[in-house]
Amino acid sequence: MRRPHKTAEAGNLFSKAAINTVLRSVPPGKVETWEVVRREGRRGHLFKHDLGHSYLIAEFQAYPRTETLWDVTTFVQLIHKGLEAVYKQILASDVPIDAPIAVKSTSRKFFTKDELVTAMASSMTEIEEWAATVSPDTFIDAAAKREPGEQPHLQIWHFIALAQTGNIEQLRIYKDRFERGERAKFPSFITADTVQRAIDLAQT
Repeated sequence: MRRPHKTAEAGNLFSKAAINTVLRSVPPGKVETWEVVRREGRRGHLFKHDLGHSYLIAEFQAYPRTETLWDVTTFVQLIHKGLEAVYKQILASDVPIDAPIAVKSTSRKFFTKDELVTAMASSMTEIEEWAATVSPDTFIDAAAKREPGEQPHLQIWHFIALAQTGNIEQLRIYKDRFERGERAKFPSFITADTVQRAIDLAQT
């Protein structure tokens, strides 16, 4: 495994002053500006931006390749507040859960700390523009059509989508199959009770 270079630059890359510079450089959003929600030591930060009906979580990580060259990766999640609440309701869990309706990742290279600060501010603006192109309705329509076994960690969205679109008939078919032990390719954390909660939601 490649060891990170231990340089003075590494220690200051995500300093408080540098992050404040980033945040001051980002144009105000629709509701509020970006904020730091968790500090990841000296090589990364987690940012949140509230868009009203949804919010963005962006994780920036920087890894030194040489004395001056950095690999910078960005992983972004777009989370719809209403659908996130439904997700937790159907799973019957109050545990913090990542329930994004869209994700985006990028990888770039920068040569100086100043370039990184400028690029992060620019990336935040690009992320907002990307989020504006994501349609929750399109996501739900696609999830309703998702076949069992495709991306198991996303299969709960299939039941949420059926509930959101009022497809009670299909939900009841699933419940009957689950109660007979016919699980198809759904992951084990989805049970007949999970499906019943989706039915209850569809009927409200």
